[in-house]
Amino acid sequence: MKTNLIIILCLAANMIVLLPNQSNATNRYWIGGTGNFNDPAHWSSSSGGSSCGCTPTTNDNAIFNANSFTADFQQVTIAVSSYCKNLTWTGVTHTPQLSGSATLYVYGSWTLSHNMIYSFTGPIYFQSSSHTETITSAGKAFNQSLYFNGGSNAGWTLQDSLVCNGGINLTNGNLFSTNGKYVSVAGFNAIFPGVPTLDIANSTIVTSNGWNVSTNGTVVSTNSSITMTGGYYFTGGSHTYNDIVFSPYSGGIDGDNIFHDVSFASDGSLGNRNIYHNVSIGGNGYIYDGNTFNDLNLTAGKTYNIYGTETLLGNLNGSGTPGNLVTYQGSP
Repeated sequence: MKTNLIIILCLAANMIVLLPNQSNATNRYWIGGTGNFNDPAHWSSSSGGSSCGCTPTTNDNAIFNANSFTADFQQVTIAVSSYCKNLTWTGVTHTPQLSGSATLYVYGSWTLSHNMIYSFTGPIYFQSSSHTETITSAGKAFNQSLYFNGGSNAGWTLQDSLVCNGGINLTNGNLFSTNGKYVSVAGFNAIFPGVPTLDIANSTIVTSNGWNVSTNGTVVSTNSSITMTGGYYFTGGSHTYNDIVFSPYSGGIDGDNIFHDVSFASDGSLGNRNIYHNVSIGGNGYIYDGNTFNDLNLTAGKTYNIYGTETLLGNLNGSGTPGNLVTYQGSP
């Protein structure tokens, strides 16, 4: 890849300093059908052109389009650690396939196509420093965990529903926005340093393996819902959330958060000092010190262990029947 140079004349120091100019990404176009992502023979500087003898770097857009494939089901394999800026499959024909299991590092946006097969299983690291990156899944489920580990100002915004059979791991950046889209993941971890924003407003999120968010930064959760399906803990990081559902298994919530409505289909554990609108527990319950409720809805035939002092602003709905009592047990 040619490198443009900016020449800075430092007359006072009587010297010339040469610096690489990486302000503009270079487009690299896939050619020649089936092949390995790291094969220089399959990349061109122009759409449908001849080989450039190079592979995409962190500053090169990897583009797959109508001139990339010549027969049905041709396959691009990521066999070794690979890199690109934007990854784009818009306009591909012949139903090509992205496969492989090595690590892929993406320093820009991600755009798949409805007209492709996605069987790639390697981990994906989103490493951008830009605040305006986008993720377009085009109906394809990720088969791996996703790692968002960009610069301090990095931001990613979903453009459509995201289904991920691995976990989402937010480890460095400034913004992650679900943009009101549906999200289904095997675990959600947001451990950003600094003062990031996690914007899940208007989204339905389903996680089978827990929720873990750090205490720094901001969570925007207006009109959202989070369903915990795996029986794991919700670690909210002392933020404000809308509705949380634990179903079909038991679950628990750590302390110092604010919630709208929370419901447990089975057993439920409520940590210290949370504030709730309404809580419903369908199984046995553990309620720790210092919580505030509007309504607390309990279930006949179940036992509830209450540790410390709780504040009830509305109604306690938990009447049993003969032989099917609600049992309350206080702390020792």
